[in-house]
Amino acid sequence: MVKNLLILCFISIILYKEVKAKNRITASILSLLLIWCILATFTNILNSLPFFIHVLSVVVLAICAIFAYTYESEKKD
Repeated sequence: MVKNLLILCFISIILYKEVKAKNRITASILSLLLIWCILATFTNILNSLPFFIHVLSVVVLAICAIFAYTYESEKKD
């Protein structure tokens, strides 16, 4: 549980920095990742899904956030 809360804090800090830097695409993807982590941590909604789906969703959202951040940082230069 403590590990999950630390992950939520880490995602929240990164999300705040992206909103402050006005990287809208990255911030929206990170907010989806944050919502997924909150649902997985505090509710029973996602318990019926297999673990593979959880891992796949988090990995896809993280990769999308990295690509969006790269795109937006290159666009600003």
